[in-house]
Amino acid sequence: MEEITETSGLDHELPETAEERRYLEQRFEAEAVEPRPLPVLNTLKKSGLFDLLHFACHGDIMHSRLMMEGRLQNDLYVPAYLDTSLIEQNANLQAPDGTRSMVVLNACQSGRAGFKLTGLGGFAQAFLGNGAGAFIGALWSVGDYPARTFTEAFYNELSQGTALARATKTAGDEARKAGDATWLAYAVYGHPHAVLRTTQAS
Repeated sequence: MEEITETSGLDHELPETAEERRYLEQRFEAEAVEPRPLPVLNTLKKSGLFDLLHFACHGDIMHSRLMMEGRLQNDLYVPAYLDTSLIEQNANLQAPDGTRSMVVLNACQSGRAGFKLTGLGGFAQAFLGNGAGAFIGALWSVGDYPARTFTEAFYNELSQGTALARATKTAGDEARKAGDATWLAYAVYGHPHAVLRTTQAS
């Protein structure tokens, strides 16, 4: 099962996330997770629940957090956040059979390390340290359309049996055509020769 999360809210909306969601639903029969901190954390706690967790949202490297769906309060939009400390405390991304989930954060600056009281940390460390088999995140702000282009090309390649490193290169080449530096932004943590193995649901 693949799970996806997207966020929206007034001027924080990312129009391409709707297309990302449709793509994932069609390609992988993905199911949406309510884009709020508690439902996402509950999903992260359940070992073996998903193979792929895909986020499409805003990232905040200064505070090591992802923007979730917020609420309206006195006509003002108040966002909610999911920070790395909550992920470190709650995530369980290795299934009993040893299978490890892949996490893709299609969010600005999610691949960078942030400062914590105990040293350097970040989303890569939070997810990989809790069992993720691969992590993909952006090192700086990325454009909405080229970000979707990158992830779709990346998933297409993986689905065809392309190894992780080659899939990343091909996805970068596709995103590069959009004309900005988004294609350079993605950091991929995982074995370069790892391939996606699919199984038929029984």
